[in-house]
Amino acid sequence: MSKRVNRVLILCFGSVLISLSSFASGGDFERGKMLYENQCQGCHESVVHIESRRTVDSLHKLRQQVVRWSDEVETKWGKEDIADVLEYLNKQHYQLEDEHT
Repeated sequence: MSKRVNRVLILCFGSVLISLSSFASGGDFERGKMLYENQCQGCHESVVHIESRRTVDSLHKLRQQVVRWSDEVETKWGKEDIADVLEYLNKQHYQLEDEHT
C-alpha cells in the first residue's frame, strides 16, 4: 500500500475511535438539559416522553430521533451537542440500556 493510503486509513480509524469513545463516555447531562430546554421544549413538553406514547425503545432509536429533530429545526448541533441531549433525555425520561454493554 502506498503511504497516502496508509495515512487515509489511519485517519479514518482514528476518527472512528474518537467517535466511539465520545459515545461510550456519554454526554453532559446539564448541558444536554439546557440545549433541550432552549431548542426542543418550545414545541413539545415532557408529555412526548410518557412511556405509553413512546416509539423509542433503544438508545440507537433515541439518538436517531434527536438527530432527526435537530436537523428538522436546524439547530446546527454537532456530535457533542447530540451526545449531551441524548444523555439528558435518557437519564431524565427513558433509562435505556446501552446496547454495547
